[in-house]
Amino acid sequence: MTTAKRDHRQQHERHDQHEHDQQHGHDEQHEHDKRREYDYAREFGRRVRALRLQLGVSQEALGERARLHRTYVGRLERGELNPSLHNVVRLATALGVDVTDLVRALRLEDSGP
Repeated sequence: MTTAKRDHRQQHERHDQHEHDQQHGHDEQHEHDKRREYDYAREFGRRVRALRLQLGVSQEALGERARLHRTYVGRLERGELNPSLHNVVRLATALGVDVTDLVRALRLEDSGP
C-alpha cells in the first residue's frame, strides 16, 4: 500500500471515530436531558398531589374541576407526563392556587447542565 493511500485511510478512520464520538456524546446529553425532564415532571406531580390531598379531593374530582381526564391527573401526579402550560393553568385554577405555586423554585438535585 502506498503512503498516500495509507494516510488517506487513516484520515478516514479518524473522521469516522470523531463522528462516532460526537454522536455518542449527543446521545448521552439527550439521555441526561430526558432524565432531568422526568425529574421536573415528577416534582411537579408531587406538588399537584400534595395540593389535591390538602383539598381532600380525588383525582377524578380534580380532573372534573380542571376539565382533564382522571387518568391524565394520575399520570401527571406520577411524573409520567410533562403538562402543557394550558393544563398547568387549568390545574392551578382547579386547585385554587396561583400558577407560580406549582412551579416556583422547581429545582432538581442535579442542577448541572
